[in-house]
Amino acid sequence: MKDILIDAIDQSVQEIASTMLFLDVISGPGIAKPSGVPYMPAPSEVSSIVGLSGGVGGGVRLASTKVVACQLSNALAGENLGSFSEDTKDAFAEICNILAGGIKGNMEKSVGEIHLSPPSVILGSDFLINYKSDLESVRHFFSLDGDSFYVEVFFQQEKKKDLRIDMALTETTVTILDDLCEKMGMTRSEVIIKFIESGNSFLSQFKT
Repeated sequence: MKDILIDAIDQSVQEIASTMLFLDVISGPGIAKPSGVPYMPAPSEVSSIVGLSGGVGGGVRLASTKVVACQLSNALAGENLGSFSEDTKDAFAEICNILAGGIKGNMEKSVGEIHLSPPSVILGSDFLINYKSDLESVRHFFSLDGDSFYVEVFFQQEKKKDLRIDMALTETTVTILDDLCEKMGMTRSEVIIKFIESGNSFLSQFKT
């Protein structure tokens, strides 16, 4: 899935850059974290993060310098928002939200339905977030007017929950089940599991 994500990030960034921001963004390298290497977020002056839940847990992160963040935000707003203001933060967060929506569509093909959380913006590189060390991640770097930014997807695929079966047994069903238990020398649970696995072919051997 990492190769798919690298391409998905690139496509999403280039689509937004050409159709919404009207900026000349140059694609750089895409890097996937090797499995077994602890996850560490790359440093940045400004980050916006959209959380992922459902088929995977993790997030999409747009990270850059303040200069690039202002360029991107001004382009989305269609006006100069000045210094890094609340309007700048909102625009930067919205860009990350749009990116996450595009990337989400590609991830859902592999892992099922994914839900997005509202975007948040973090300033500075001296913040502390408790990231799980076993997270997988891909980062794609881009260049804008000689400065760089990157989009990252960090994730952990949700483990499948154990299948639990609730059965309402009638008195007749209990009698039949106990009879099978006696004939096969199994417990009720073992017989039920055997029944599910073998289906009708299992029952056919007891027909009179």
